[in-house]
Amino acid sequence: MSWITDIFLLLAVAAVVYPIHYFIRKACHIFAVHHTIKKYDPSVRQRPERSPGKENLIAYLASPASGAVTEYIRARGRYYFYMAAGLVVGLLLLLGIVSQDATTWIAVGLFSAVFVFFPGMACRAFYKQAKTLTDTSALRCMSEENLRKLALDFDKTLQALDEQNRNQWLRLCCIFAALGLLLTGLQADYFLRVRETEPGVLQLARYQYRLQEDGTAEIVRYVGIWETARVPASFQDAPVTSIGPDAFVCPSGGFSPFGRKEVVKVLLPDSLREIGNKAFRECKKLEELTIPTGVTRIGESAFAYCYALKEITLPAALTEIGISAFSSCDALEKIIFPAALTEIGDYAFRACPKLKEVTLPTSLIKIGNEAFAACWELAAINIPDSVTELGDNPFAECPSLQKLTISEDHPVFCVSDQALCRRADGVLIWYPTGNTGSVYRVPENIQKIGNKAFKSVSTLEQVILPEGLVSVGEYAFSGCVKLKTVTLPDSITSIGAYAFYDCKSLTKISIPAGVTEISTGMLRHCTNLNRVTLPEGILTICDYAFYRCSSLQSLFLPESIQRIEYLSVFSEQTVLTVIPGSYAEQRCSEAGLSIRYPNSP
Repeated sequence: MSWITDIFLLLAVAAVVYPIHYFIRKACHIFAVHHTIKKYDPSVRQRPERSPGKENLIAYLASPASGAVTEYIRARGRYYFYMAAGLVVGLLLLLGIVSQDATTWIAVGLFSAVFVFFPGMACRAFYKQAKTLTDTSALRCMSEENLRKLALDFDKTLQALDEQNRNQWLRLCCIFAALGLLLTGLQADYFLRVRETEPGVLQLARYQYRLQEDGTAEIVRYVGIWETARVPASFQDAPVTSIGPDAFVCPSGGFSPFGRKEVVKVLLPDSLREIGNKAFRECKKLEELTIPTGVTRIGESAFAYCYALKEITLPAALTEIGISAFSSCDALEKIIFPAALTEIGDYAFRACPKLKEVTLPTSLIKIGNEAFAACWELAAINIPDSVTELGDNPFAECPSLQKLTISEDHPVFCVSDQALCRRADGVLIWYPTGNTGSVYRVPENIQKIGNKAFKSVSTLEQVILPEGLVSVGEYAFSGCVKLKTVTLPDSITSIGAYAFYDCKSLTKISIPAGVTEISTGMLRHCTNLNRVTLPEGILTICDYAFYRCSSLQSLFLPESIQRIEYLSVFSEQTVLTVIPGSYAEQRCSEAGLSIRYPNSP
């Protein structure tokens, strides 16, 4: 029944376009009057029978009394109108070419041919005929007998002009009918010819399909022109079971005058089983979507950057949510997880700032890296006993999250001194970003600080790490802008990349003797760091390790160093103290860095 709706829609469009068309023509007519009527003397109103003679005949025909001037004005107004319409259609055609949409080419081509070209040619002939009747130089070339005949038979001429005018309005009605049939045909799937657009891809109406070996069909691409998309349940008797990668991504960035637009509403068939990677990525206007109950998997970034999507109910059969599936859905407030769900992928709901309510099902086994990171309004969450695997800080940068509930009998995880920890290997996974305390003592049983565990905890000024701590993970304290003091115990053997990145208040740090590598970006952008102690035994300094540590005036490089990477390892202000003959001396000299030797002034 969608074609009936389309017809009513087109009638409504015609009802709006008609008065606009009328007022534009009226404006063109007024413009023509202003530039034409001042050429003629309105005092000349004598009939030719009373004032015989060639000059009087010419004066009569060129005066408003004959009606020729009036028709000339009308013709000139129409001529201006079609010139303006031609420019507009040309602009639309240009935009259609830029959009690279075949539908736009068809619609604008037919529109320009019917609406501008044919009436414009008729108007041009009408304009020339009316202009002849008012052109005194042309009339003087005619004999007096022909002039008299033209004047006496002028009523017939006016009737002919009026008939042309009526035909013109009839053509205008045909224009709306033709355009309506075109657009309705496109929307109602009247173009039923199946054609191959690329190897293995078949197009029928608004969709491109790929037939699978198991006898099912996949939607490859949506090429319709409307904002509401109804996905067919089958293609050539093959049930549609999957939406392919990038299927609904708008190729023209959301703007096309008659062609592809971003979808607002999508109706999916019950036969659907899988939504592919990036299927609806950056559908920024998508507001409404009901996922069929049979869908078992949602692919990577399937709904990422769908800024208008507010609420979504996931189907009962769903078992897996892919990486970044719903990331950056700015308006998403509520998500209802099905009972069968077993895995939430990395970054699945990252940067959903309005997400307030999350209820995890008891079937859930895995929550990926930063799955709910940067969900600013998320205030509470309960981790069921079924969860046995947590990625890197799944709740990083959630300033409102103060309550994380987990049972005391949970077999894998526990909450110790406000922090979420893994029992088996003593890994601290998460510390609440919104905690207002300035000092935190890590529990004694902790052996590892997990990746991003304290990321962006903006109130933390001092961290006391326990003896027995073995490693500090990647980005563990990154973004802790008030962190001033951290004492690393001698038991530490590994510090991950960017572990203290952007700790702008950190002033000094001493690397334990068991650490052999200064990892990539470990102290990058610590702008107040003025003292770093590196132990003998350091073998490698990686890229960006001390980059933009603008307050670090000097740094001693131990003789044990065997490798210094190339990319902006040190800040320009840092003078490096090296041992003569060491690898560090050779490498820093080759790189043109400022060096000095021990005991030198």
